[in-house]
Amino acid sequence: MDWHKITPEFVFGRGWTQTEPEFGRLPSHAEKVLPEKVWKMRRNSSGMYAEFITDSRNVTIRWEVEDDVRGEPNFNICAESGVDLYILVGKKWRFAVTLTATGNVNEVPALVQLTKMKRMVRIYFPFRNCLRSMEVGTDAGASFAWSHPGDILPIAYYGSSIIHGSYGSRAGNGITQILGREFNRPIINLGFSGSAKLELEMADLLAELTPCCYLIDPLPNADAALLDERLEIFLRKLCSARKNIPVILLTDADRRNAWLYRKNVQAHNKKRETAARIIKQLQPEFPFLFLIDMKNAMGNDFEGTIDGVHPDELGVWRFSTFLIRKLKNKSALNFF
Repeated sequence: MDWHKITPEFVFGRGWTQTEPEFGRLPSHAEKVLPEKVWKMRRNSSGMYAEFITDSRNVTIRWEVEDDVRGEPNFNICAESGVDLYILVGKKWRFAVTLTATGNVNEVPALVQLTKMKRMVRIYFPFRNCLRSMEVGTDAGASFAWSHPGDILPIAYYGSSIIHGSYGSRAGNGITQILGREFNRPIINLGFSGSAKLELEMADLLAELTPCCYLIDPLPNADAALLDERLEIFLRKLCSARKNIPVILLTDADRRNAWLYRKNVQAHNKKRETAARIIKQLQPEFPFLFLIDMKNAMGNDFEGTIDGVHPDELGVWRFSTFLIRKLKNKSALNFF
């Protein structure tokens, strides 16, 4: 086989060119300003992918991850350390195969004995583990070329463990991956499990990016008091730095079992009211600031969840399709 190594310049969904590690999600200079917990999660390759065109009948993927391959309460082995392949059919990306990691170094046949024709293939990186290296193996002498991210503007999505990929079933089936396929744009996944706390330093880092829009989704990790303390300052800082780029704040979806506990319903409502009030105050000054209410994003039947908070596969699809519809309703803004 001929082997083709993925290098950072061919990776979609990287926000910064100088990251540590190579496939990390934050720039090296962020170490000095962010909480340690957030900084550690930069190593996860959530949402990143690479694309190539080949006429090879056989394709094998070899990849190495840093941490021992294991399941976690909120990341199964397949999502945490495995990869997904999609193939472009017409104008749509179609799922092809999931490759599950069995060790730190893995070499797995992905496409076997296909008809010989050129195909565009997308490889989604692991949700949680740190990707050290990845290579694509093709038949000796087969044509091969990497796709380059080029100048297409990405979407920058800052959020909680739900965006990070918690309880996602596989690497290509996260919320940012689904959004990216729908809008044909890379998504810079800045979901941090338990740690979307609206740190002002994160607003500064977001302002270093030049996306087509920002999706700001911190409410699952916040209460009304934290929103009162930080949300206005955070949004003012980001909107002031990027005045002509839409900033869209999302409320959080109803927790599936909140109906059991009245105080939880009240707390959710207070968060939404607080967020809406702050957006209303800021919109006259920042006309590119918007709010999307995600209250019903997971449906009304109290299903679609693993633990009452994080979506299962049904919940991921419900959340994604709800958000896609809301974003398309804002198409007059022409930021997609």
